[in-house]
Amino acid sequence: MITCSSVAGVNGNAGQSDYASANTWMDNYAHYRESERMNGRRYGKTLSVNWPLWKEGGMHISAEAEIFMMQHFGLAPMPTDVGVEAFESLMNSGITQGMVLFGQAKEEMVLVEKSEERSYSSSIQTSVNNDSLYDASMIYLRGLLAKELRMPEEKLKAEVPFEQYGIDSVLVIRLSNCLQDVFGKLPRTLFFEYLTLKELCGYFMEAHRSLLLELTGLAVVKVSTPVAKEVTKTERPVELQSRRQRFSTVQHQSGHKNKSEDIAIIGISGRYPDANNLEEFWENLKIGKDCITQVPADRWNADEMYHEEKGRPGKSYSKWGGFMNDIDKFDPLFFSISPREAELMDPQERLFLQTVWETIEDAGYTRDSIRSEDAETGIAKKIGVYAGVMYEEYQLFGAEERMKGNFVTPAGIASSIANRISYFLISTVQAWLLIPCVLPH
Repeated sequence: MITCSSVAGVNGNAGQSDYASANTWMDNYAHYRESERMNGRRYGKTLSVNWPLWKEGGMHISAEAEIFMMQHFGLAPMPTDVGVEAFESLMNSGITQGMVLFGQAKEEMVLVEKSEERSYSSSIQTSVNNDSLYDASMIYLRGLLAKELRMPEEKLKAEVPFEQYGIDSVLVIRLSNCLQDVFGKLPRTLFFEYLTLKELCGYFMEAHRSLLLELTGLAVVKVSTPVAKEVTKTERPVELQSRRQRFSTVQHQSGHKNKSEDIAIIGISGRYPDANNLEEFWENLKIGKDCITQVPADRWNADEMYHEEKGRPGKSYSKWGGFMNDIDKFDPLFFSISPREAELMDPQERLFLQTVWETIEDAGYTRDSIRSEDAETGIAKKIGVYAGVMYEEYQLFGAEERMKGNFVTPAGIASSIANRISYFLISTVQAWLLIPCVLPH
């Protein structure tokens, strides 16, 4: 039994946690099956191969990404003949899991990201205040980014969102690589978390203050020797090292450990069948009102679909349910959404947007106050969006319409719900989590 796994199953890959986890599962299953074979409960060889990127394979990356992969990891897309040779070698070996890498000589190849998270043993003597460091850092970072963007420095304004300069996902990679060459390992989501030059400057002032002092010439350094992190190279990458942290974290100067804090619910909103808000919902609860009704005529023709006999093909034995009012009432321009896009959005996403807006209002916040940054560091507040989503069936209307000759593709991606909130209402959201859940009926 042979499973084709990926290098991501060993080293992980930011942005592909589901893909990496699935490959890790295959690797673990190979070891499980081999243990069963050794105990006489399975037969035949088991091998899991952690493949790199194939040059002639179905997945491709840009030339710029290839250069980055070689510079930072010593890896290159693998030719087919090399892959076949490696496969035959692994088949004839006695191992259960093997990683295949193609690139520089083994002595130069790094299986994990370079130890670019530089830890400085420097003793910096300085009395520079935050204002002076901010001004110097702004000049330094503006020059760095403007050069990469090939634009005059004076046009890169501190509080103008990067997206207004036409910075797309390709440019984000280039800018991130440029900054990593100077500061070492950085979060992959850097330009999604810090949307302006001012916010980016605030991040580096907190996370890389010592290095910024040196780069801007504001520090007097006694000793400035980078302490390289030890990177273990192994003939058998199957023997996994301890899981490394994928994202760099901001180290706080305070020596106090994090303490648990109380959680306060300060804003709430909701929409329910026959209740447009929490007040109406509460009144329904007080009087014991049954909000289950027959299917409204503006939803679908229930009589046409109904048959009292359960299991009749193309029919439903129920014509009752809980239905919300005015699910088609939505102001797209208020949420900076085009009317065309709004028509194709999953109603769950529209309702979620409206309800979150009402929740923020109920808490006494505005959109600007949520997006405001720390007055001292300029770093945006860390806010999480958690969405519990059950159904993803709205896309089925697209299949139905295509059968009629109408080529439309309704949106029905659950993760878009949380992302939409983070983009429009918060913009500087640090993290979001989608929780698929099963709700009681």
